[in-house]
Amino acid sequence: VLVTAEVVEQGKNRTVIAFKKRRRQNSRRKIGHRQLLTTVRIAEILLGGAKPTKKAAAKTEAKAEVAAKAEAKAEAAPKKEAKAEAAPKETEAKASETAAPLFKAPKGEPDDLTVIKGIGPVAAGQLNEQGIMTFAQIAKLSDKDVAKIDEHMPFSADQIMDWREQAKELVKK
Repeated sequence: VLVTAEVVEQGKNRTVIAFKKRRRQNSRRKIGHRQLLTTVRIAEILLGGAKPTKKAAAKTEAKAEVAAKAEAKAEAAPKKEAKAEAAPKETEAKASETAAPLFKAPKGEPDDLTVIKGIGPVAAGQLNEQGIMTFAQIAKLSDKDVAKIDEHMPFSADQIMDWREQAKELVKK
């Protein structure tokens, strides 16, 4: 009989704790153990000296090729990192040229948008990059503007509507 199988997963089982105590002897012993486990998938069971099919043999060869490619990528990674350092500078320059702000920034001094609950320093910076600088701008946002911000920025429409209500209150003051 010939059995072909493939290893699916290897790992450890859950911890088994062996606790022993002898009463009135002040004696305790606690030992933990994790049994090694291997999950195997049986591909074929061949009787009478038959040869394994090419399909089962191809799977094991394909896994060996994948492992070899992974090792080759790991060795080539330092070379790619040097190229990758130069590439972001070029893409950042292109992105800054092509990406226009969503809104036109008003003249004058910008407001501190972090006063609005839910807008932190990072979100305030992102809004400033898109031309939103004052409470009045946020208060005047239409539903179309909210949808546009929701589409192009990492904020939800509900968040923006909440900010709009808070900005209306701040503009009144």
